[in-house]
Amino acid sequence: DMFKLHLKESEFRWNHRGEIYDILLKEVRKNPL
Repeated sequence: DMFKLHLKESEFRWNHRGEIYDILLKEVRKNPL
């Protein structure tokens, strides 16, 4: 069921928001705009 899948994905993103933020930060440092 798509809604449950979306909920799980949101939960996953929320649980890993710190890691994702770190990765994004590193990418931005590598390729400054």
